[in-house]
Amino acid sequence: MDLLKFGQGNRFSLRSLWPEYSQVDVTAQRHFAMPVFFLLGRHDWHVPAVVSACYFRAIRAPYKRLIWFEESAHNPPFQEPGKFERVLIDQVLPAT
Repeated sequence: MDLLKFGQGNRFSLRSLWPEYSQVDVTAQRHFAMPVFFLLGRHDWHVPAVVSACYFRAIRAPYKRLIWFEESAHNPPFQEPGKFERVLIDQVLPAT
C-alpha cells in the first residue's frame, strides 16, 4: 500500500509542479558555498546521467563528489539501498 501511495504522491507532485519547475534552469547555478554530492544512477533516463555528469564538471564548490550507482536508474535509494546508505554514512555525513 505504501508503494501505491508513493506513486500517487509522486504523480500528483509532478502534475502540480511541472509548470513551474520545467522553467527552472539549474545549470545557471554553478558556484556553491557548501559541499555538493551527485549520486547518479548509471542507467537513469529521466535525468540522463551523461547530462548530470557534464553539469557536475562545470560546478565549483569547496568540496564536490560524484558517486555512480552502476546498477541503478533514477532511484538509487531503492535500487541499491545498501550502497546508498553506506555513501550517506561514509561520505556525505562527514562532509556536512
